[in-house]
Amino acid sequence: MARARGADVSRHQGMIDWDKVKASGRLDFVICKATEGTTWVDPQFARNWTRIKRIGALRGAYHFVRANSDPVLQARHFVKTVKPTPTDVLVADVEKLDGRTPAQVVEIARKFLNEVHRLHGRKPVLYSSDKLIPALWDLPYPRWRARYSTQEPTKPWDIWQYTSKG
Repeated sequence: MARARGADVSRHQGMIDWDKVKASGRLDFVICKATEGTTWVDPQFARNWTRIKRIGALRGAYHFVRANSDPVLQARHFVKTVKPTPTDVLVADVEKLDGRTPAQVVEIARKFLNEVHRLHGRKPVLYSSDKLIPALWDLPYPRWRARYSTQEPTKPWDIWQYTSKG
């Protein structure tokens, strides 16, 4: 089975040489961090966002969902910052409980995803690890699983992140 290859990037990668990335011909898609909470914007987001489009890769942006903050306001901040086109992929990154119960985090994720879907018109992708909250995977959204292994996840997935290295 042919698989698309991609990467996720954020400020942690610094100033990426996007011309070198394009010349490598190895990436079909790139998903970059855009926002977190209700106000924070990744300092590399604007640069990465425009350059991903320039190299011709499928483009996506993700929001780090904070469970201790209003999910609807987070979704609005995310979509307003990204200004997605109809072909852009939006992702909810759910990795922290922030003092909430797993059931509360599932409800926060549901509200965030629903609002992004309403604002963008396309279903966003849910990103998390296999182990954080198993009930997250019951939400009716595409799934991006982080499972650093050579063995594919046994649970359903649409995107499988098998390494944290490029």
